[in-house]
Amino acid sequence: MMEVISTQGTFTANVEWIPADIGQPNNFSFNFRDGDGQPVTPAYDVELLRDNQMVPGTLRESQTSLEQEYTFNEAGNYTLRIHNVQTKHPGDVINIPLQVPPE
Repeated sequence: MMEVISTQGTFTANVEWIPADIGQPNNFSFNFRDGDGQPVTPAYDVELLRDNQMVPGTLRESQTSLEQEYTFNEAGNYTLRIHNVQTKHPGDVINIPLQVPPE
């Protein structure tokens, strides 16, 4: 479980992720809290980045599910970026660093 605070401190995300083998689905579970620590279930956009570039086909807009699934085809450093949270804070971003291990 990782706890990550948004760049503007407006939201906190608790992220649960257990790495799967390369080429297999990885499941991510989120819990969000607002700046006052109250649980929220926001709409958000999410995407996967590698070397600060979006991995093609990974942008998902207007999500409300607290579960997301991504498959990694290569080991390495990635960032799961959550943004446009509730569209109230467009510049506020939650960056979740991920280390995908080799098989």
